[in-house]
Amino acid sequence: MLARVQHFLRLWLTAKTGLTASFLLLGCAAAFAALASFIFLCVSLYAWAAVKLGPVFGALVTAGVFLIIAACSLAAASLSRSRARQRAALERAARSGGSALLDPRVVRIGLEAGRRIGWQRLIPIVLLGFLATQSVREQRARGDGDPI
Repeated sequence: MLARVQHFLRLWLTAKTGLTASFLLLGCAAAFAALASFIFLCVSLYAWAAVKLGPVFGALVTAGVFLIIAACSLAAASLSRSRARQRAALERAARSGGSALLDPRVVRIGLEAGRRIGWQRLIPIVLLGFLATQSVREQRARGDGDPI
């Protein structure tokens, strides 16, 4: 049951923030490319001021390449983040699904049973049934086979 809570929290965090390993790696690549582009732009500016249109174009082309790498990495990271948020939101919605306990017929039967049997007797029975159901679900999820 704790594993389900951890998985739900991880999905909720991913849906809210969109942080994944690929987003962080691509973000670091974009930051490195932007830093390299800034360094080359600074060097090319110095070379342009010193030589006035000599080997500057080589430095500008190199800076342009790194700038393109930074832009592509940033776009890929953004796309990865939005896809991760969508996947996590869809999986969370699929997992939450409609509960059979919220069905109006089940609620009506439960209320009628509570009135006829008495709430003091019914609550322990319902709790035992709930625990048994959770135990069977966990065993099925692990693939243990026969729950008994």
